[in-house]
Amino acid sequence: MRTIDVETASTEELVELAGQQVRAWTAAARKLVPRDIVAVDSHCHIGRDSDGSELTAKELIAQLDATGMGHGLVAPLHHPEGYADENRIVREMCLASGGRLHALHRCDPRVVGIAADIAAGLEAGAVGLKWHPRAEAFSMLDDFAMLSAAAADAAGVPILIHAGRGMGRLGEGVVELARANLCATFILAHAAISDLAWIVEATEDLPNIVFDTSWWRPTDVAMLLATAPPGRVLYASDPPYGTAGMGLQITARMARACGWGDSAMRALMGGNARRIFERADLSGDERADGAEALPGAHHMPVEVPAFRRAAEYLATSVQIDFTGGDAAETYDLAQSALAIPADHEHSDRAELLAGAMRVGQAIIDRDNSDAIAVPGEPEPGPRAPSALRRVGIELLVCTLTHLATPGLPSPGVERTRWDA
Repeated sequence: MRTIDVETASTEELVELAGQQVRAWTAAARKLVPRDIVAVDSHCHIGRDSDGSELTAKELIAQLDATGMGHGLVAPLHHPEGYADENRIVREMCLASGGRLHALHRCDPRVVGIAADIAAGLEAGAVGLKWHPRAEAFSMLDDFAMLSAAAADAAGVPILIHAGRGMGRLGEGVVELARANLCATFILAHAAISDLAWIVEATEDLPNIVFDTSWWRPTDVAMLLATAPPGRVLYASDPPYGTAGMGLQITARMARACGWGDSAMRALMGGNARRIFERADLSGDERADGAEALPGAHHMPVEVPAFRRAAEYLATSVQIDFTGGDAAETYDLAQSALAIPADHEHSDRAELLAGAMRVGQAIIDRDNSDAIAVPGEPEPGPRAPSALRRVGIELLVCTLTHLATPGLPSPGVERTRWDA
């Protein structure tokens, strides 16, 4: 076993260690997904955002390849000046991807003639729509939303809707739109955290309201997976705000920890997306419609008390990192929570996860950037986090996911100890 002193290691060495660990954990997460499916990441972006985040089509495909995804649904990033050029560029990149990427038309409330704009985008190759009611400042019952929902209904296409950070409740409006437009599918992104407390149970009679998993807090994703039937959830990771490896770990680990079996995993990881976006005629195993019962599923993951404490403090620390505050105290508490006796059944894993936290924290501490953006959440104002900070955040969020799923394997890297 080799030992790395986190305090004296070079930044380059820490970044390499973080990358090795994330790749090892991603490879383990891939084993939780049935191999006999066409896997789809239902929420991706390419281009450059107003906050500086960017991702090329080539880089996105590399992320999809690393996570075993066959396809990605792609929307333009935030552009305050409008989306005519961005929608065209994304479509062209998707057309040049050899069938791997599929464009979503980003709708703009400032466009005159929204129905015609949507029809033109779909005719040019888009397979659905994207709404961002925070960035574009509209509500679900604005004329814009009602007109574009009617256009989606007429075309029978889905709408991917930002339902994450920075939103008040929007679910009541989505429910009203879904009842009026039954041929459109309304996908609430980011585990619908804006309305997660009530909306899954309240919309059992509306199979055209579904959810994606592109969110960084494992507890929220677990709540979605513990309450929603398998036909109503789509796997998503939201690059470049999240990463495909991080998204796969959160979704696959939390689904298995919530008791999802192979049939449900096939639906979650690709079958639902293909049914909704392609209107594909799938096998029963892959389709897993919304009425399917899952014996033994629909429960929150079993937790180890020490890991639960560490996860709560670590989640607080990551949230502080997003906002540029000082997370040293909560990091120390997370570390202390994992200082369990050597004869504890989870002591080896506690040592591994505590070491990963030390590396992630050290990487963030060495980043002097004051620019913060939350993975999974485009923020129109601030600049994006630096590449270095993203590495640290990715490792910490993956560590958080492993703290939340102690019943699943958490392989280490070359039996490396990461000491303070």
